[in-house]
Amino acid sequence: MDGAPRISIVVPVFNEAPRVVRGLQALNEYLAGFRVPGEVVVVDDGSTDDTVALARPLVPATGQLLAEPHRGKGGAVRAGMLKARGDYVIFLDIDMATPLSFIGPCLDRLEAGADVVIGSRRSPDARIARHQPRVRELLGQGFSFLSRVVTGAGVSDFTCGFKGFRRSAAQAVFSRQTIVNWSFDAELMFLVARLGLRIEELPVVWTNDARTKVRLGTDILGSLAGLLTIRMNDLRGRYR
Repeated sequence: MDGAPRISIVVPVFNEAPRVVRGLQALNEYLAGFRVPGEVVVVDDGSTDDTVALARPLVPATGQLLAEPHRGKGGAVRAGMLKARGDYVIFLDIDMATPLSFIGPCLDRLEAGADVVIGSRRSPDARIARHQPRVRELLGQGFSFLSRVVTGAGVSDFTCGFKGFRRSAAQAVFSRQTIVNWSFDAELMFLVARLGLRIEELPVVWTNDARTKVRLGTDILGSLAGLLTIRMNDLRGRYR
């Protein structure tokens, strides 16, 4: 690849030894046939298993493998988004809950003028191939409602792990990000709205993975605390 890649795909991982190989193989195969040059940026969030050793040979020479101390998914995503070299940067989960085929439509919208494109499971044309347990779905919907109230971002789905940014928008948003737990998505959308960036929702197909690392009680409470943190940060001027 000559010069900077056109698109960067950021993949945060934490103790993903059982599925990191399959996920990265699929991503490499997809990008090999993609219409523009791309790079893979794998960000390890302080894994204690063999994730890094398994991932290393699967990160192309044109990509990046970042070994970060354990902070949380938000911290890993931030590190990768700020290091990415592509004109357009997408982050997604190693479980490929949103199929890789949505990278193309996401890039189309970014190239057409959107600053930010977020995958949405709640747009009219979206489809859930396999649902989360009902309690988890209801809690997620409740969190999205509270997030809209707190952040002022009029989007339907805050927590889908598939989001794309123009590089300039990514630098502006992630350089201001402060939250590293599961509520980091809400802070991102708050910053997108605050900065006046053009955002579009992309209806996606989404499949729940039962091996999710979300701990229902702990992470819901942490996410609610994150919404309070966003408000306090804003009042203190930390986002300026």
